[in-house]
Amino acid sequence: MVQTISELLPTVYGNVTELARRIGCNKATVYKYMDDTNGEFHAVVNGKLMVRPGFKGRYNRDKR
Repeated sequence: MVQTISELLPTVYGNVTELARRIGCNKATVYKYMDDTNGEFHAVVNGKLMVRPGFKGRYNRDKR
């Protein structure tokens, strides 16, 4: 099943640390992709975070 971080956040009642533990990444990474609601830069596939190659940080997103 393919989901985004913003879709999974309500399942852990907004607990970012628990979500990061479930998808196997750092808490800062969850914050970085939290506002990507369309899933253009990331996807959670079968409980693992997959990111778009070449995406380096929150501020480059506005330039594309």
